[in-house]
Amino acid sequence: MSSSSSPFNNVSVSFTASVFLLMCFLLNISCKSEAQPSPIRNISACYTPSNSSLYQENVKTVLYSLTSKNTSDYLAGFATAGARQGTPDQVFGLFLCRADLSSASCQACVANASKGILLGCVGYKDSTIWYDLCMLTYNYQPIVSTLRVSTYAYWYEYDISDAEAISFNKLLNVTLEVLIPNASVQLAGKKFAVNRTSLTESWPLYTLAQCTPDLTAPNCSQCLQAAAEKLPRGKGGAMSLLQSCNIRYANYSFYNETAVAQLPSPPPAPAPRSAEAIPNSPALAPRSQGEPKISTGVIVAIIFAAISG
Repeated sequence: MSSSSSPFNNVSVSFTASVFLLMCFLLNISCKSEAQPSPIRNISACYTPSNSSLYQENVKTVLYSLTSKNTSDYLAGFATAGARQGTPDQVFGLFLCRADLSSASCQACVANASKGILLGCVGYKDSTIWYDLCMLTYNYQPIVSTLRVSTYAYWYEYDISDAEAISFNKLLNVTLEVLIPNASVQLAGKKFAVNRTSLTESWPLYTLAQCTPDLTAPNCSQCLQAAAEKLPRGKGGAMSLLQSCNIRYANYSFYNETAVAQLPSPPPAPAPRSAEAIPNSPALAPRSQGEPKISTGVIVAIIFAAISG
């Protein structure tokens, strides 16, 4: 496989027809070689400015609750919290950890995410921070059991050659057709699935899909279809992150295969229809909340976008 030899070293922002707010952050970091494990990445998106001191106190209350859960909550990889003092300054929050994490690893990621979102999104009412291993989000509206797909981000690693990309993308699309319905089935309290296949003997493909477990199966499937639509193709690895789900692929193992093997197996998924691209996701609901504040951690390339009316 080939990889890009030049580093990304510019930052750009573009607006398209006032429908999509598209922010592209290409940081000054050399592209990774294909065999290296990924660096720690974090991305935060902050919407709806607020100067209410009570709201910020409620945010701190919610973050304290999310970082003070029982071991069983971190082992489950999902928990919620709320602070309803002084409506409309109420705050609702939740975290989602990758399903293969230990309780200690999940708790550590949530603690880091809490610090990161408090620093990066101070003064905002609709905020999300994504790490490779967990996601933490809070909002002034109820978010539990709610499908949230209007804000998304993605990162990717190096480009592969055009000739390689044709076969690779077909394999990825077929794999996602099986992965998405598997992840939509709740097992052991989690909506999560992984798959390992290969393009050649020396070119494996690892994929992972996960939803917040409070979603219904149809909503999880809809979220993952939207995430798959945003997932960069033709890369050595990439991850698509929404507020209710995420999908990742790479040509190296990035999850704990031993822990995954201990999870219950999902029922057989329907056979994929073809090697063509997966179907388009349903139209995403528009949102109108002004310009967001975005911050990024250590990444090779990242796109952040939100739909605005």
